[in-house]
Amino acid sequence: MTDSMHTPHKTADGWVVTIPAELLSLLGVEAGTQAVLFVREHRLEVDIVPPPSPELLTDMHAIYDASPRLRLPHPDIAGKMRILGDVLESIPEADWDLPS
Repeated sequence: MTDSMHTPHKTADGWVVTIPAELLSLLGVEAGTQAVLFVREHRLEVDIVPPPSPELLTDMHAIYDASPRLRLPHPDIAGKMRILGDVLESIPEADWDLPS
């Protein structure tokens, strides 16, 4: 197992970490179980989250495959665009080709 598997990943609600194999049997949980760490009232709390069922994974893949993809700029140019001047006044509004 790599160290990255045990490194918590920040989420909007806390941190998620895969439970190490040594702890799985002690906790009586199956492989792939994760722990969600979060702070409540100045205390660190943990929720144990089982791995998703095969049915849920199938549904998630179907939803993902059907959803439109977000296009991202190439990493070499991401965040490097500079706007010089007034973009809205650069061409007449009639040429914007906006939907009605």
